[in-house]
Amino acid sequence: MQWFIDLFFVPGIPQTVAVYGLVIAIGIWLGRISFKGISLGVTWVLFMGLAASYWGISVNKEAEHFLKEFGLILFVYSIGLQVGPGFFASLKKNALVANGLAASVVLIGVLTTIGLFYFSHNDIAAMTGVMSGAVTNTPGLGAAQAAITDLHLAKDNSATLTLAYAVAYPFGVFGIIIVLILLRKIFGTDLEKERELHRKLSIIKSNRPVSVHLKLDNPQMIGQPLRSVLQMMKQPIVVSRMLHDKEIITPTPDTTMHEGDVLLVVAP
Repeated sequence: MQWFIDLFFVPGIPQTVAVYGLVIAIGIWLGRISFKGISLGVTWVLFMGLAASYWGISVNKEAEHFLKEFGLILFVYSIGLQVGPGFFASLKKNALVANGLAASVVLIGVLTTIGLFYFSHNDIAAMTGVMSGAVTNTPGLGAAQAAITDLHLAKDNSATLTLAYAVAYPFGVFGIIIVLILLRKIFGTDLEKERELHRKLSIIKSNRPVSVHLKLDNPQMIGQPLRSVLQMMKQPIVVSRMLHDKEIITPTPDTTMHEGDVLLVVAP
């Protein structure tokens, strides 16, 4: 029985792995619990970490540093994998709006933090932690901790930063939830109608036709009517325009194709 107690209370690599595993497992399990359709998700992992720290459970410092840095790397990498496929496409559609909103959020947060720092005379490390926690910006916390290390500031600053982040983070989560509920009540949003509208928009976007320009270089197709291309394709396509001898024409199935012709093909 003593080995089991030592596993959780004697600092070391096994104890660190056991504590982290238990905290994460309980946090994920609690995150599955919802109340009136609202769930805090993985935020419960933070709460369980706070509880474990409150109960005096400490872990190996070297292992803690590695897991913290490695976990942040995995977190950022996972976000990149998730948004990567549509990242550049979204920039083409609404790059100015998206980047403007992102810059505004960061700027407002920084200005608010600076204002509170001068008016309240609190420690700048604490205010930086509050800024990161209030908007649930974990990468921002990591960047601030790295800056403290690079500038060779006191370790107390890093501890204060983390503590302020942990205190502000729950309020940031609950604040977002409360604001969304209030906005739903104010604007009278019907979630079922919104889901149906989103489903219809997704169908429309997925069925949006795609147009490509194809240049005719295949010797087997030269001199053949356009009908031969249409018959070869397994999917329905439409050749809406053809560029022939620097002249744009509207082809028919009987139009003869020549070398160098450019076809505007539209397909679903």
